[in-house]
Amino acid sequence: MTDQSTNVAGQPEVVESPSVATGGVHWLRLGIAAGATAILAVVAIVGYSSVIEGLSAQSGPTATSELQLGTCLAESDVGLTQYTVIDCAFEHPQQVVADIDLSRASGTYSSTEALVSYVEEVCNRFIEYGLFIRADVREEQYDVFAVWVPTIEDVANGVDRGLCGVRSLDGSPLTEDLHQPVPGVQ
Repeated sequence: MTDQSTNVAGQPEVVESPSVATGGVHWLRLGIAAGATAILAVVAIVGYSSVIEGLSAQSGPTATSELQLGTCLAESDVGLTQYTVIDCAFEHPQQVVADIDLSRASGTYSSTEALVSYVEEVCNRFIEYGLFIRADVREEQYDVFAVWVPTIEDVANGVDRGLCGVRSLDGSPLTEDLHQPVPGVQ
């Protein structure tokens, strides 16, 4: 629908009235904006969830008994009762790669030193046989060792695991995740 009016110069001009077509464009723009907002919201939620899943279940100061396989540690010491768990993308001196079930070995060892020797030996076998670590981790560059071994008293009181870690032989920091889960083993 059109209306006629005169402009400032006195000339007739045609003025278009709003129509369904121009009103439809307005609604179309609103629909596109709403759809784009919804898509961005979904992308943001999925992206946030992916980031959260990619992070360790725990970070910061963590009791040794709560350490999980694959966690990267800020401390280079072994035998601590608490470690600081950090993201493996940052430089770190060691990473927990395996745990050893000690529930079957509790009656076998008469001293903590013997238990430490046992755990150290098992950890050494993991790098030799390529278990719990990536295939490119070699004995010439890395050491798999006992990060934490409970005392005989701890084992008698129900602590049933020792932890193995990996570190570079030359002391240089690790900058990536070296843990490789073994299928069927938690």
